Amino acid sequence: MLFNAIADLKNSVYRGSISQEGLRRMARNTPGQMGDVARFLASNYPTPEEIEKRRQEEHHASLARLQAIAEAKEKPRFPLGQDYRNFRCYALAKREDRAFFDLFLTQLQKQYRESDDLNAFMDMIPMQFLDDAQIALSLLKVSHRFMPYLSDRLKADESFFHLAFQVSEKNFPYFAESIRGNVLVVEPILKQNPMLLAACSDSIKSNQTLVLYCIERNVLCFQFADATLRANEAINTACIEKNPLLIRFVPKEALSDAFILKAVFHDDLKQKSHQKRSFQVIESHPKRSFPDIEKNNSFQQAKRWIQMDPLCYRKLKKQLQTHPLLIDLALSLNGLVLSFVPTKLITEKRLKLAIQQNPFAISFAPEKLITEALLIEAMKANPEVILYL
Repeated sequence: MLFNAIADLKNSVYRGSISQEGLRRMARNTPGQMGDVARFLASNYPTPEEIEKRRQEEHHASLARLQAIAEAKEKPRFPLGQDYRNFRCYALAKREDRAFFDLFLTQLQKQYRESDDLNAFMDMIPMQFLDDAQIALSLLKVSHRFMPYLSDRLKADESFFHLAFQVSEKNFPYFAESIRGNVLVVEPILKQNPMLLAACSDSIKSNQTLVLYCIERNVLCFQFADATLRANEAINTACIEKNPLLIRFVPKEALSDAFILKAVFHDDLKQKSHQKRSFQVIESHPKRSFPDIEKNNSFQQAKRWIQMDPLCYRKLKKQLQTHPLLIDLALSLNGLVLSFVPTKLITEKRLKLAIQQNPFAISFAPEKLITEALLIEAMKANPEVILYL
């Protein structure tokens, strides 16, 4: 074990990853044999010329090994073990060898994991292989993640598209716009899965007939429609009646007061049938930044702290937390401070101040203070607020 550690240290010196000064520090701080080795290497540190010579020798030795693999007469096999992730050797040695590539596919099908980094070797595959429909389908049967690496010709080929789509619907978004915008190609696909409207081209998303068909099958398709269709009063009204949370996708210019109130007071929201999200306030660490914050009684010091970080309000002493000027200052800088203000101190004026600064502050407001005007103001600022009501 010590021998391996010493060898690694020597290699680090010749790779230039550890300096002479670094070895001296290691010698001072490391007891035992490793410290002695570091001291010896520091006193016999190689010159830049010696380091470059060692690098050249290793490089030539590596190329010689790869050349031997490339010229081998025996049956094609994977170097460095039967693992397709050692693809750099393949890329350098037998890139054009189809038999070798077929063996790579066999290993790939056995060992592929979704967590693997494809960029490490996919860019090294010769383009003639990525332009071959048979090879491409073999890759797609392993995972749709290979789709972006295929040739542009295959991505625009309608016959290949039908074969790839049978393998997995996940391949659809990677095809050329000429495929994703072709009504004759897309229409039967949307009948099979209307949510694929999300990956269609803009010309399909603005096709009212197809969009309405998708929405009829699944109202959530409304979010993928063209902005003009989402602003259509008849369409968005029908969708909001089915799912009020879809108001988030209605363009702001189409949000009237009556429309907002209709969504907010929808029966589904009243019965809380949707899963209300809890808004998480990401707190700072005032104790770390301001160590005396819980001991200091100075109003001026508290004011300075809040100006630097409004969320410091929560860590102030209680007598300062109830100071009206400090509350108003904190809310004007960060409306989410409302979640830390005592309920009895929250007034309609302060609630409006918080909402103006951050519309999501309404989720922390007492129900009795929430008026239609405040709801409209918050929703017009950011329709996502409806998720937290």
